[in-house]
Amino acid sequence: MTRPGLATLALMLFLAPGARAQDLDETVAPGPAPHDASDALGVGGAATNADWVGTPQNFAFELKFGPYLPDVDSEFGGSASPYADTFGTDDILLSLFEFDWEFIRIPGGTFAVGVSSGFMQAVGPSKTPGGVTSAEDTVLNIVPIYYSAAFRCDIFAERWSVPLVPYVKAGIATYYWWVLNGGGTAEWGWTPGWFFNPGLMLQLDVLEPSTARSFDSSIGVNHSYLLVELMWAGVDGFGRGKSMVLSDLSFTAGLAFEF
Repeated sequence: MTRPGLATLALMLFLAPGARAQDLDETVAPGPAPHDASDALGVGGAATNADWVGTPQNFAFELKFGPYLPDVDSEFGGSASPYADTFGTDDILLSLFEFDWEFIRIPGGTFAVGVSSGFMQAVGPSKTPGGVTSAEDTVLNIVPIYYSAAFRCDIFAERWSVPLVPYVKAGIATYYWWVLNGGGTAEWGWTPGWFFNPGLMLQLDVLEPSTARSFDSSIGVNHSYLLVELMWAGVDGFGRGKSMVLSDLSFTAGLAFEF
């Protein structure tokens, strides 16, 4: 090979590594190397439990049912029993829904204010003024409304993964009622009073954590519960003796959702 040819070959070998490095710099973006996605994601690309935060929690909704027997006859002091004579002594069904605003969250619990309402109905045979049973029915309809303040203690579920949330509610109640017979509305009115409801909720998230997270991320429901609640209602017109007494000590059970 001639001397000019050797010089040309040597120059090409000297410049080749720099050209390859320049080509690589043009195809790879500057900056740190991408990390493995598996570091932040669990199996299948889902966020791990430690990374899960959830959507904001501001409200609660409850749907519950229970037996109820209004203490109408107590106002007669045993001298008469018009309610039992007409409607019997069996419990009637109380159906309730409740909406709460969870306005303060502290470590270990939630303070809320809410309103709930529902319906109950007693049906019995009508009686003539002479006490004879007629073919028509008498119906007592009751619509209770409760204005409550509540505290839910969720420290067991949040800190130690024990899925139990005890709570307590108290407030003012007003029961609106009306009596129907064959001729229409025979009598109507309302009775105010107090109520106090301690209860216990079982958090269902622990049964299917992945489903609970999906429920939260898709429609914003933070937690789901089964609940049972003791219900004391002192609905007697605040003891003034001028209203139909609709007090009772009972319980309700149902479902609750926080969102």
